[in-house]
Amino acid sequence: MSKIGKVIGLALLFAAFLGVVAPGHASPPRGDVFSYELKPTERPRSAGPVDMAFSFAPLGRFCEGCSELRVTVITDGGLEFLGENSWTVQADKDHPYSTILHVNVPRDDTCSLNVRMQCCHIKQTTGCYFVTVGDSIEYWTGNPRGYHPSPPSSKTNHPIRDTLTEEHLQTEYEIEMDLSDPTHLRIAERILGPLPDSSIYDRRRGYYRLWISLRNIIKLADQQLRIEFATPPPWDHRYRPSKDSVPQLPPKDSAKPQGGLDSKLIPNSPDGISLDYVDGLSPSGELQADREITFCLRLNNNTSDYIIGSTNGFRVYSPDGAQWEQITYDTAAATKIETSAVSIQ
Repeated sequence: MSKIGKVIGLALLFAAFLGVVAPGHASPPRGDVFSYELKPTERPRSAGPVDMAFSFAPLGRFCEGCSELRVTVITDGGLEFLGENSWTVQADKDHPYSTILHVNVPRDDTCSLNVRMQCCHIKQTTGCYFVTVGDSIEYWTGNPRGYHPSPPSSKTNHPIRDTLTEEHLQTEYEIEMDLSDPTHLRIAERILGPLPDSSIYDRRRGYYRLWISLRNIIKLADQQLRIEFATPPPWDHRYRPSKDSVPQLPPKDSAKPQGGLDSKLIPNSPDGISLDYVDGLSPSGELQADREITFCLRLNNNTSDYIIGSTNGFRVYSPDGAQWEQITYDTAAATKIETSAVSIQ
């Protein structure tokens, strides 16, 4: 063996020895640590008391012989948990722990229930969301905030969709911006207002770090500002609870156009189609190419339908998914919509 080979071999042996005797942190386990289930005992019908069946057991792959476990309940968005927030239980993989969690779901809000399971130093969390608008309620096992559904099958889904859209735009994210260019700084302050000194992350490079809503993030991105998402909060799925609540939206009959568009741009046609309102997916007040924008149209004053944006215009869908003709628009003058193509096939 050459001298170089011997040196490399000794170095590897020494590194392996250090790995055995030197103090360090154990690598976190990969995959599920527990088997678990969290679901309503029956389908929720309205806001108010809801019973959640929860059960779990350690799989025994990482903490052999540990049977004393801790359960912690974390609520957000106004959800009330009727019980102690944390307690210890006895369970193993052959004898799961099960209980009923009693919660009180608020009206007109999105709230979450998270249950953290802990065995020694190992933790795992599961959770769910409740979305309520008036007497309507939906139960989610995932984060509803990026939710953009296909046309709903019933009118009861409309207020849920509208509220989720607005909540998604009000969601705040921690971002970093490069505002070393004075022009970019002026643009940011025109959209966000004066930036406090506390938001300066790196003065030498002109970096700012602050929490802003997704609506404002889209506005900044439209101005070609460089934006990076900072480290998200550890457990709350990248949204700030304080910005979660959204007032119940008005009925469709009293809804006003949003996003800078006016219903005069699409006058009533002989077919009875008129622009009812534009929901929050056009927050900057302009129609942009390559951006998905949701409108609602009123057909004969009793049906709400969708327009899904694309680079070639807007495709109009009826509630049953049938496609109508496209409504085209001029991307150079985004607020000018040509209505000649509006007709039912």
